Amino acid sequence: MDNTQFNQLNMFRATSKHASKHQAITDTIVAFKNGIIALNVKITAIQTTSGEADLAISGVTTGKNQLQEALVQSTFSHVSPTKAYALSINDTTLEEQMNFSETDIRRLNDDQLGQDAQTLLGIVNNLVGSLGDYGITPATINSWQQDITNYLAVLANPRIAITHRATLTEELVTLFSEA
Repeated sequence: MDNTQFNQLNMFRATSKHASKHQAITDTIVAFKNGIIALNVKITAIQTTSGEADLAISGVTTGKNQLQEALVQSTFSHVSPTKAYALSINDTTLEEQMNFSETDIRRLNDDQLGQDAQTLLGIVNNLVGSLGDYGITPATINSWQQDITNYLAVLANPRIAITHRATLTEELVTLFSEA
């Protein structure tokens, strides 16, 4: 809610309070009484919508950032041992595929991180039988897949929250016009 809307809401509240204070008089005019009742309904709707708009984007990116960090850690904890395995068997192709530092993974943009992690998981998953000595098991692969799934599930949430907030802001404009 912008300053103009905030000021209008205060004006609506003052009008409502004044009418409420002198209800015995205002109730004698039916149209005025009905107008005040309608105004009170709009004031409540404005306050509710404004509160929703304020909360619409709160905490959304925090949750995404936590899941992103979990995915970075999980990816690196699988890529690094797989690279060590590739070095031990002199597989330069696999070594190059796993040539990611934790910083490299962290620098990937939001869309690229999930896709690259899924690709790397596919490569590592095919080698899981040979990677037991390196701490990679089907259970750790499943955990990594869950981290990817969780991250991809919330990837769009900030965009959705912004759209939702914009919708609520448009609704506020309508509510103020009606009030």
